[in-house]
Amino acid sequence: MVSASDVERVLRLLQNGAATAADVLGARSGADGRLSTETARAERAYRKELARYQRGVERDRAQVWWAGTGAVVCTAAAVPTGGVSLVGTAAFGWLATSSLVRLRTRRPPAQPDPPLPAVPRLTRAAVGAGEVERLARAERRLAEVAPAVERLHPGAAVELRAAAQEATPLLHQQAHRLAVLHGVRSDLAGSPAGAAADAAARDVADRLDRGVTAYEGLLAAAATLLGAPDVARDVDDVLAPAVQALQSYAHGLTVSAEPPQEPGSGSGRR
Repeated sequence: MVSASDVERVLRLLQNGAATAADVLGARSGADGRLSTETARAERAYRKELARYQRGVERDRAQVWWAGTGAVVCTAAAVPTGGVSLVGTAAFGWLATSSLVRLRTRRPPAQPDPPLPAVPRLTRAAVGAGEVERLARAERRLAEVAPAVERLHPGAAVELRAAAQEATPLLHQQAHRLAVLHGVRSDLAGSPAGAAADAAARDVADRLDRGVTAYEGLLAAAATLLGAPDVARDVDDVLAPAVQALQSYAHGLTVSAEPPQEPGSGSGRR
């Protein structure tokens, strides 16, 4: 059976987790100057689900309390009434039991994945600086395109986000390795370590170039999808009846505003 202390402990853990996630998001926002739209949306959805979970837990706990109290009162009243109140005892007992079952089976929402570290900014002299900049641009554009794809075709948006979430961490790792290797090249130029870092950076930059090219292909496919016809009716089909109706109203008002003609005014004198 789930006790009140168990529920309180779960709620505290969830609240602490939400606060930690908010701190991480705030730190990234301060470092980058902007927060990923996808990350912000996931955080809002998580907070909404967490609030719904907390309301459900509180509602079930309240039902357990007053249903249990009602069962006790009905049981006590059944003695002088000859067992008539046992029906109320059974009803309150069933309500308390069902509420306890819901408390036991409720599962808290899963916390969103922590945001990825920002793409490092490399100097122009660094090996792979161009590829890293292309990656940053493609990520920004994909974050803008994804909501539009979702409005057009939710299923395609799910596949788009799944592909991006699988590829992005690997591309970020390569970008951060380039930043580390650039530091080694700069600090140990002319040494064997510097030469090895330079060769390794060029290999990583080549792999990143291929990865970013594929990432840009994903963005191009999403942009092509946005040019597809809408599933709903064409805008002309939606607006044409309203335009015709307004024109009819305007004609009717114009005719009704004209002064009535006197009898015989339309015919000439003989």
